[in-house]
Amino acid sequence: MDRYNPKTILNKHPNKLMTGIKYRLIIMFNVVVFLGASMAAEDRFSQVQLLAQNLVKNGDIKGIQAAFIKGGEITYQFSYEHSIANATPLDNDTKLRVASISKLVVALTVLMAVDEKRLKLDQDVSTYLQSSFRNPHFSDQKITLRHLLSHTSSIRDGTYYWAGPGDSITDFFDSNGKHFNGGEHFSSTHEPGAYFQYSNLAFGVIASILESVYQQRFDEIVTRKLLKPMGLSARFSACNILKETRNLGALYRKQDADGKWRPNASWREQVDGHHVQCFYGANKLSSDSGVAQIEQSFESLKAYLPGNNGTLFSPQGGLRASASDIAKILIMIDRNGRYGDRQILSKVAIAELFKVQWQFNEPLKNGNTGGETATKYESDGLMTQFGLSLHQIDGVDWGLSKASKKLFGHLGFAYGLLGQAWLDEAGNGMVLLVTGTADDPAKAPSISPLYQVEESLLSAWLESIE
Repeated sequence: MDRYNPKTILNKHPNKLMTGIKYRLIIMFNVVVFLGASMAAEDRFSQVQLLAQNLVKNGDIKGIQAAFIKGGEITYQFSYEHSIANATPLDNDTKLRVASISKLVVALTVLMAVDEKRLKLDQDVSTYLQSSFRNPHFSDQKITLRHLLSHTSSIRDGTYYWAGPGDSITDFFDSNGKHFNGGEHFSSTHEPGAYFQYSNLAFGVIASILESVYQQRFDEIVTRKLLKPMGLSARFSACNILKETRNLGALYRKQDADGKWRPNASWREQVDGHHVQCFYGANKLSSDSGVAQIEQSFESLKAYLPGNNGTLFSPQGGLRASASDIAKILIMIDRNGRYGDRQILSKVAIAELFKVQWQFNEPLKNGNTGGETATKYESDGLMTQFGLSLHQIDGVDWGLSKASKKLFGHLGFAYGLLGQAWLDEAGNGMVLLVTGTADDPAKAPSISPLYQVEESLLSAWLESIE
């Protein structure tokens, strides 16, 4: 479900907004929070804010949460939504499932382990998994963390890429494993390091590696090593958000279970609404559950052996965070690994994060730029350059800026969320989290590989920082 579903047919109508829905709506506009901002900051982002307000007011999106960075600080943030009875209201601190933006957090956690000399980016990962981990079609070539983090490992998602508490990550890759499915999780045509194919399952492998070296559950590792030291209340389990703050927001679509969109119907919860799961395969709990009930759910993992199945807490997309949480992580990256008075990551680690690991070469056709959902070769320009889980683009290539404007960050799309987190070379940053769309976002035309609603918001921000 952490699929970024790019549009492969580009259109030339950048100014056409998604069609508004004509019916009476009750809208709750949450308070805009200023952090060290002047009226100039409010004016600066007024175009983005007005666009966001109109998208909510017209019923095109369920809600939006935004945070903006300048000079190493969050200078402005806002949140708007259509209110729904008996649902957690969206505010600037509400935690949302941020989909594949989670991958950037996983990469930072790996780099912390590299700083500690627990991991090496170019080591055969078989060393950490304590069993041979090779693509059987290229059995003489090692697979490394660098490959896994840059989507060049030759690991493929196949039909699915998650497994329950009683399963092992090796079940996807062992010919006798219950999730092997005829070897669909290995590329038979591209060796490790040679070809870019976006992979969620690779992050289940990475999480298993982290668990093996720390001998702790993946979600606990990220909290202990990265999130708590930065003072963030983001977590890789919805249940831990309920335990600690109870400010967990749902994601929505106006889409039936059969996949049919119904723009004039009511918003339908997709995840983290009235029921939550503490981890994949756990029984669903009411979002009103108390601490004792939540602890009981985690109790079923008491016998779990760290390293056995890193997919349990959805490392590919299961982080629950606010736009401001992600913005603070971008600030840390921009400040060469320093946040406040703490050096979270070394400068060397940050340099590795940004180092280009893969770049698209059209004549060589060395990657699938169409994103995860593209099962055959596509070249639509969505993904053309990657660092270590760091998506790198130039706004001019997408037709969104007049001059070169390099951006670094990640996109996220799952369960209705449309998310983007970007940092430019001057230290300006933006995090936008849309909590659901009323209609198929691929319907509206755009000039870039992004969905039109994402494109319009990104364009407005780029104009505000020119």
